[in-house]
Amino acid sequence: FKSGEAAKWKVAPPTNVIVENGVNITSEVLNRNTNTYVGGWIQIGKTKITLKGNNVVSGDQLWFSDDGASFCAENATIKLSGTNGFRVDSNSSVVLKGGSVEANQFRIYSKKGSITLDGATANVGKIFSGGSMGGMTTAEDFSLILKNNTSLTLSDSSYNNPKYSANSTFHGKIIVDDGSQIKSTYSKYSLYTPAEISVSGENSSIALSTITSKSVISIENGAKMTADTVAASDVFVGSNSTLNSASALTVENTISVASDANVSSSKISFEKLTIAFGEDFSADSDVSFNLGSIFGENASVVIAALESGSEFTVKGNNGEFSASYKDIGGGTIHINTQVVPEPATVAAMLGAAALSFAVLRRRK
Repeated sequence: FKSGEAAKWKVAPPTNVIVENGVNITSEVLNRNTNTYVGGWIQIGKTKITLKGNNVVSGDQLWFSDDGASFCAENATIKLSGTNGFRVDSNSSVVLKGGSVEANQFRIYSKKGSITLDGATANVGKIFSGGSMGGMTTAEDFSLILKNNTSLTLSDSSYNNPKYSANSTFHGKIIVDDGSQIKSTYSKYSLYTPAEISVSGENSSIALSTITSKSVISIENGAKMTADTVAASDVFVGSNSTLNSASALTVENTISVASDANVSSSKISFEKLTIAFGEDFSADSDVSFNLGSIFGENASVVIAALESGSEFTVKGNNGEFSASYKDIGGGTIHINTQVVPEPATVAAMLGAAALSFAVLRRRK
């Protein structure tokens, strides 16, 4: 369409493009100053593109500009030389199954959509979202998903946005699963997001210098997070999972850990500590347990916080109980009274039960 014909563009039907196995796509433009061809943009509007396998895509940037854009590539080699690299301005779905991608950044201006790396290898300078187009100042419903042994290596070595003082400033969810990993070639790499960070599964890991989330950081099912400093509103470390924050672990609200989790940091701050056990508890009873089995040589830091008034609870199969800790003879947890759920929580539980009952009646 010609310039100014945006209305026609909006009502036009989407396009479906299938690229057969082994077909390559290259975008080039002529630089008249040097009389040489350089990488050009590949812009994807209301289009679904499927690369069937062993394709090579090269250019300046891959730009998803309109809602409904879709890109699925299997075992493709993607090389983007421009500053923006992968640029998403719309509610788009991008899936890379296997293959590799090299780009200066994943640049996100959309509040919705996703980039899924499924068994892929990615070398990216940084992941970034925001700017005047996106207007992102809080967490948005965009997801970066790594699964099936994906490897994402971040290489930016300078703070390009001093406002956030982070190499990667990403306002969407980060989900690392199924043996995937995020790491960096820069020893001081910093990641910031106001949204959730989730790492799950054996051999799944994030290893950076600084990891900051204004939401929840969860590490589950044998996963591992390693950093110099970690900060979040809440932290959950599940069974057989590890959080190693060498210098400081700062949690605004609650640290929830499984009784066989591993958490280490020379400085730990929190408002509430909850430990989950796979057993029943009784009010006004004692349980032998050494906090050192979770927090190692830094257990004294946690004990000092509890002694200074931080809240302590334990969760069993039969509910949550308030508790206190005595650092005597290997450690003892005294179970006080069962915690009564807040009215809002009870209402939500009753609502869910009523909905289940209504569905059951309808089925009958």
